Formats: sequence, C-alpha cells, structure tokens
Amino acid sequence: MRPSSGPRFTPTPLALAVAIAMTCAAGMAPPAHAQNAATAAPLAINIPAQPLGQALNELARQANLQMSFPAALVAGRTAPAVAGQLTARQALDRLLAGSGLEASVDGNAVLVTEATPQLAKELSAVVVTTRRANRVSKGATGLPLEIKDTPQSISTIEQEEMKDYGVTDSNEALRLLTGINVEQYETNRAVFNARGFDIQLTQIDGLGMSNDWGTVVGQMDTFLFDKIELIRGANGLLTGVGNASGTINYVRKRPKNKDESEVSFTAGSYDQLRGTLDYNKVLTEDGAWAARLVVAHEDKGSHLRDLRDKRSTLYGVIDGQIGTNGMLTLGFTHQDSRQDSPMWGSLTLNRVDGSQAEFGRSSSTSADWTYWNTRSSSAFIEYAHTLGSAWEAKVTYNKRQAKENTRLLYAMGTLNLDNTGLYAWPYAGVVTTDNDLLDMNVSGEFTAFGREHSLLAGVSHSIQDTETDVYGVIYPDPNVALLPLPAFPYSGDAYPEPIWGAKTPAPAASRS
Repeated sequence: MRPSSGPRFTPTPLALAVAIAMTCAAGMAPPAHAQNAATAAPLAINIPAQPLGQALNELARQANLQMSFPAALVAGRTAPAVAGQLTARQALDRLLAGSGLEASVDGNAVLVTEATPQLAKELSAVVVTTRRANRVSKGATGLPLEIKDTPQSISTIEQEEMKDYGVTDSNEALRLLTGINVEQYETNRAVFNARGFDIQLTQIDGLGMSNDWGTVVGQMDTFLFDKIELIRGANGLLTGVGNASGTINYVRKRPKNKDESEVSFTAGSYDQLRGTLDYNKVLTEDGAWAARLVVAHEDKGSHLRDLRDKRSTLYGVIDGQIGTNGMLTLGFTHQDSRQDSPMWGSLTLNRVDGSQAEFGRSSSTSADWTYWNTRSSSAFIEYAHTLGSAWEAKVTYNKRQAKENTRLLYAMGTLNLDNTGLYAWPYAGVVTTDNDLLDMNVSGEFTAFGREHSLLAGVSHSIQDTETDVYGVIYPDPNVALLPLPAFPYSGDAYPEPIWGAKTPAPAASRS
C-alpha cells in the first residue's frame, strides 16, 4: 500500500490483511503469483536454512518487504537455504516450497496464508460438480429451461411420486400423467395417444427415434429414472422429430456429488417380490469423477390366469471432468424381461346372435406354453464442452440392441351361444432390433435487438435395422391350419404346444 500525503504510518498485520483483502475484493490486486515492480528485480539473496518465521523476516529485510504472517502458522516449520540472484518472488516461493503455505503480494506487502488448491484444480472440480447439482432436463425444447419457462404444455412425474404410488412399470407411471391415454391392448403391447393422435416419439434423456407404428413392446422399470416427462403437442421444432400428439421423455438417473445408497425390498399382492439398489459413489477427492449403479429385480403374478412377469434391470453410469471445460458421461443399461402366458390379442366378446359375452376378470386366451421374452442392451457416450459462460457444445452417441423371443397363441373367431367358435393360431418368432443414434448440437444464449435469446443448432442422425424370423408350424392335419378351441374360458392346457418347423428368415427392414 502507498502512504498518503499525510503522516506516514505502518499498518499492523491485522490491518494490513484487511486492506489487502478489500483491495482484492474490489478487483484491483494482481493474481496471487503475479510479479510487480517491487518484487520483479533480481536481488543478491543469502538466507541460510533456519526456522521458517526467521527466514521470512530475513527475506523481508534483504528485499525491503512488509511481511505479515501469524506466528502460529509458521511454528514448527523450517525453511531451506536460499541464495543467489533471485527476485523476491522466487526467493519467497523457495522458502515456502513444501510448507503447505502460500504468499500473496501487493506492491512490497506480503501476506502468508494456508495454501489453497490451484485455480486449475478448482475449476476442474467446479465445472462438473456444478453441472451435477444444477441439471435441468432438455426434453421439451433441447434447451436447459425450467418447466415454468418452457412455452409448451408439460406434465411430469418424479421418482418420489412413483415410489409413493408404488408404481414400478413405465406404462403405469404414464397413466398418472395429465393428458395421455395408455391403451394396454395386450399384456405386453400398448399404444399411447394425446390430443387425439398416437404418440410416436419416445425419448431417453431428450434423444429418441420415431416409432411409425406407435406400438410399444414391454415396459421399463421406473427405478431407472429421476422423472418421466410428457410434452403435449407438436415437438419437432427443436428435438428433430415430432407430431401433433406429443413426446414422452424418460430422464435417467445420473451421478451425484455425494456418496449415498438405497436398498429396498418389497412384497405385494399376486406374489409380488421386488428388490432394488441405488448406489452413488464419488470416485475422486475433488469430485471430478463419480459413478452410479442402479439395479432392480421384480417377480410378480397377475389377476389374469397364469400370467407372470419377471424383470431384471441393470444400469451403470459414470461421469467426470475432461480438461477444464469438458464433461464425459458413459452409461450402460441391460434389461431382461420374461412374460409367461401372455395374451396375444384381446378377448372376443361378440356372439353370433349379436349379443355380448361377459367373462371373469381372470379370463385369458393364452396357453401355459406361451411366453414373450425381451432382452435389450443399450450404451451411450456423451461429451459436453463449455464454450463460454452461456454456450455449450455436446455430442451424444447411443447404441441399442434388442431381441424378442416369442411363443404365442391367438384366439380368433366369433363366439357361439355356448362360447365355442374360437380357433387357435399359434405363432413363434424372433425379432432383433439394432439402433444407432448420433446427435451433435451447440446451444447458448445471446443478446440481440435489446432482448435475450436462446439458440440451439445441431444435427441428429439415427438408423434402425429390424429383422423378424418366423418358425413354421407342423399341424397334425396339413389340410387344417386353424384348430378349434374348447368353450371359453378354457384352461391353460386346453391347446397343446404345436411342433415347430424350420425358421424362415425375413429380410431386414431399415429405417433412417
């Protein structure tokens, strides 16, 4: 500090520290290790090895510095010998090397304090931990907007709400959202519609692929997601593909900034048994890397005859700091769903005389040898790079492979008055799906024409290959393709499993 034109005075260490702190807060001081005119000129320094406090005082005498430090801070610490043509800054750094202390310099005033992490390390931790703490779903517009700021109609259900309702299947969770109709027309297939149209776009973390048929096979475990969003209305402007109905966006769980775990076991009606694990671990001391593991297994029956669902789900994700402004995320999900005695098609209720039959709620058209097993694996890698205070570039690649293995029985026809008249159509097939999706975008905010604007620009490309292999059926009588079923409702062993013939591959159907 420079004295005023009035009387000269020497500030006490406490007053000097306060003065330096106020100057730094006002943005007038140079960085902690910047050299200035008072400390940049080389001097003949000669300080023998001795206690650190004495060495600092000797440097202050030789370099004409005002040295401030608490006596307790340097107690028990020693300084190495320092000699040669050195600047005061160089000599100071050598004296403090390995001591765990650092010095800030303002003119010829020096303040010695406890060392703090280097700025680069602070930035390295701040970028990724701040992202984790302030995640906002981008499913609606592709921009990090809170729901109240999003110019679309959105309904959400959070993980805590799904727990409160005891909802474990994704379709059941969707039923709780406003503005969507879930039509579960079979035990393993459903369609969704909103605003009078079928919803044909389902996303995970804001990325997805259009489903031309609108039919969804199987259900996902809700324990994988922080929340589920329904964006009602056309959503193709900023998310690539959309129609007049809306978009469903599943927001996966991501690593958090603290170690925690959750384990639960539940039991319910229809012999339901369920166990879950959610484990989060910060992998590095600075919080730059963290991982999360989510596991869920459920086994349950149903009010429908012989129907049973078993589902095992594993999800792992890790994210961390790359350089100063980059964040890398890698994740993998595997789900194995097995459904025994599924219904393929709905109940036939019309009788030949035009009346409508009524059956018990447990009635089913399935046979005890039928099943619909689905196994899927998906992996994703995401890299986000902060370009400035309000700009970000992101690249995401998703890879998904799925396989459906089915043995089904379809009951078709019109009921007679005695509830006969249905015929059986057995089916066996294997459906494999391979999907790749690449998305690259840049988003940010800028000021123009006196207003704040948000911008999203990018490109998204996806391709899906689907192949269906069908097994032939060997009937006892080659002239009779459809065998009659007994009066409905019948038991699960009413129609024995047929002899399956050779598998007939179907050509792959690609959509991009």
